[in-house]
Amino acid sequence: MHELVINSIDDLLWLRLSQIVLPNQDLMTLNKLQKLVLNEGNENRSLFNEKPVQYAICLLLTGQFETAIDLLNQIEQFRCHAVHIGIYLHECRLLSTASKSDSPMLTTTLMTEDPLKSINYQRLLTSYTEKCRYDSELWQIINYFYLLKQIKQRDGENCFIESLALLLIKLDDNDVDNLLERLFGINRQGIFTEARILDHLDIDTNVVTANVGLYLEKRGHLELAAVLYDRAKKPRQACSIYNRLLSEAICTLVSSNTPGAPNVLASARIFASRLSSTQNEFDRLTNTLFSLLDIYTYIEFFKSQQFERAYEIIQKLSLLPFAHTQIDQCLESINYYSSEIIDCYPDVILITLTLMAILASVEYKSTLNTSNQHLLLAATSSFDQRTSNILSTNKQGLLDELKRQADVLFRYLGLLPIKLHNHVHFLIANAYLRHVTRVAKYIKSKRPDIKLFIWHDMLSQLVNSGYNNITELIELIVPMIWTYVDDVKLWFDDGFWVKFSMFREVWVASSFKGSSGETTTMSYIAHHQRNQQTWLEAMYIASNRHKVNFAGIVITGWSRYDHMLSLCELLPSSIPSLAYALQTIVYGYIDYEKNITISTSLLGCDRMPLWEKSMQVTYITCSFPGHEMYEIMYQYDTLLRQYEETMSFVRLFITDIHLRQNYIHYKRSQECLQRLIYLEDQMIYFITAFQRVCVFFFTPDIGSEWLQTYFMRKFREVQYRINFIERRLKTQTSWPQRPLPNNTAFIFVKRRNITNLNLL
Repeated sequence: MHELVINSIDDLLWLRLSQIVLPNQDLMTLNKLQKLVLNEGNENRSLFNEKPVQYAICLLLTGQFETAIDLLNQIEQFRCHAVHIGIYLHECRLLSTASKSDSPMLTTTLMTEDPLKSINYQRLLTSYTEKCRYDSELWQIINYFYLLKQIKQRDGENCFIESLALLLIKLDDNDVDNLLERLFGINRQGIFTEARILDHLDIDTNVVTANVGLYLEKRGHLELAAVLYDRAKKPRQACSIYNRLLSEAICTLVSSNTPGAPNVLASARIFASRLSSTQNEFDRLTNTLFSLLDIYTYIEFFKSQQFERAYEIIQKLSLLPFAHTQIDQCLESINYYSSEIIDCYPDVILITLTLMAILASVEYKSTLNTSNQHLLLAATSSFDQRTSNILSTNKQGLLDELKRQADVLFRYLGLLPIKLHNHVHFLIANAYLRHVTRVAKYIKSKRPDIKLFIWHDMLSQLVNSGYNNITELIELIVPMIWTYVDDVKLWFDDGFWVKFSMFREVWVASSFKGSSGETTTMSYIAHHQRNQQTWLEAMYIASNRHKVNFAGIVITGWSRYDHMLSLCELLPSSIPSLAYALQTIVYGYIDYEKNITISTSLLGCDRMPLWEKSMQVTYITCSFPGHEMYEIMYQYDTLLRQYEETMSFVRLFITDIHLRQNYIHYKRSQECLQRLIYLEDQMIYFITAFQRVCVFFFTPDIGSEWLQTYFMRKFREVQYRINFIERRLKTQTSWPQRPLPNNTAFIFVKRRNITNLNLL
């Protein structure tokens, strides 16, 4: 390390002299001389007070530079000398400096014999610059800071960067704006200026600006960090911080009705405007920024009671669905929303529902023409400022539209994959409770004797949360508790029955069809009978244990799972399942004797109906009304097994590579063709018979829809294989050589690019 501290022969000689240790302790060494001078000053304070300069010179001459600088720095009139002596000694590499900026001015390392003293060089310079005026002496301050450019602390922070950042932190708002403009060429509103003092130093100004922004970001000064990142041409970092700040501003606006930091909004809008004018494609961060600005503007209009403007804005954004066709798109978009949008998303939903309620209220009158109605929209918002005309039409038309949109939003809430805030849950549930109560009271006022049923899962949130104001609704409605599982007893626990015991009466719903799978075509008796029997057992337990007053049971049979989904099992073919369900209610169970009675006496069948899906080819004949449909579906169940067996064999020898390369195995293909032709004949017979039976019970479109949903794809696959085999048997005269032609290249599959989705 000697070469770091010596620059001349004299320095080397003094260093060697200080290392000489003789057995005779009476001889004077440099270490002893240093201690003697230091102790003399410590013991005789008057010597230092009377002649501080002379004492400091003695310390300097004996190599105690750090102590001398510290002593001179304590006296105001000598501070400038202490600073400049320190600067010179540091440039000559003769000064021991502290490794942390928050350490005392002079630190002593505890050692056994010779303690090592260090001066806080950064504090020495920054404390000296505090007396300088920021308006007129900023250049001098920055030059002193510039001397720290090559110094790093123990934690890796650059002292020059840290000093600039701390200078920004400790100033008031007016001085910060002035300093930002003069040093970095930007103000807190995000407006660029040309002149930058840092441009006159031998540094990369953008790098320094970005590093100061990073330092401020680490210490929570996000607003300053964002504008500095923006000035340093780091748009991704700036955008990320603006998103966090806007999310916080939105939460503040929602909770306290007071606008967030105005500087943040102004700078974010200017930054977003600059991005929109310089970029053609936007990534997720940028889309989030635009969305948050739009959300803030929307809530700002709502809070200022400009409800029509707010309604127009939320209609133009793509955040929420206002038609059933938009639900899937909005659910898909949620998967790509950032955490900042997700955090404020529940509040957007709640405000939108509240807004609809206000617009639909009888008391509301348009305030579109009142004064002070215009707020400044974000320049980058995805909507314009056209005059709203939502109330220009008749009131009833508006009410119908708002009700339709509210229904869409409530359905959307049930499908949301995100967890809503507790207060949002509470407010939405209260709004739902008031709505259901009003509807029930209205119906009861018109038809007092009518019984109002409501599915239990539409009440679960209210019942589970223990709302006090649910008492009125309890007197108006009857819950319909439903489940179609095999064992109902395992589905509902004791806590569930305790909560529903508060109702005067309770009904339950079982099922005889349309509840065992979206593509089920046959109502197998076993599942539905077990559902019915375990419902009876669960009702008995809940009635005795929790005093639930069961008043009735509904045996449901569903036609579709949803309006846009496929047909469930056709009703005539499900009559055996219904018969077994009804007999289970009568007797409580089905044993072998009752099974024979139901199948032969009630249904008039020559064999027992299908309880489970059979693996054997069977046929049945019955005489109950609608037996023709049951018999044809019985045949379909058998035909489906034949199809699966045949195609399993065919796919062994007519694979995708055969179809693509247009060749076959001659002998095996003949075997496949024989099976396929027989299967095709059976399927053609079924198509004809099925449609003939369908017209007895349904409109013509039902038979066609059912065949296209469940059957025709299988039939076309059989025909395609038959045509392929017949064609190759006629034209193929030889075996293709290996490797097969056009089959040597790698198979490349392109990944789906999900980042290009437009989330706005």
